[in-house]
Amino acid sequence: MVCLLDADALSWIIGYNHRETDIDALPLVEHSCDTFLKDILSTVGATEYLGVFSPAKCFRNEHYKYNKYKGNRPEKPEFMVRWGHTIKEYYTAKYGFRTVPDLEADDIIAGVAMHLSNEYK
Repeated sequence: MVCLLDADALSWIIGYNHRETDIDALPLVEHSCDTFLKDILSTVGATEYLGVFSPAKCFRNEHYKYNKYKGNRPEKPEFMVRWGHTIKEYYTAKYGFRTVPDLEADDIIAGVAMHLSNEYK
């Protein structure tokens, strides 16, 4: 079984759980990354995974016609400023998570899920 992971969500969960953790506690955050991924894969019984992060900007930033894309969202909270990039780098280096230029993680996950569901019919 393949587990498809929107890694942006993982970053927010781990970052939030370490919102009080000092930046010097990097090994603690990395351990959380390892444990969380292991628990997810174990829970769903996955033997493979695809983890995908969103890039800073996607095609919608240029093509959204009526308002700035995600323009009503508040600034990232401090815990994401502190941990978001670190978590992304860790998952990318250790587990091969990817960032695809111009496509958000949820778009990729939806496309891969559709492809896999058609393949296994």
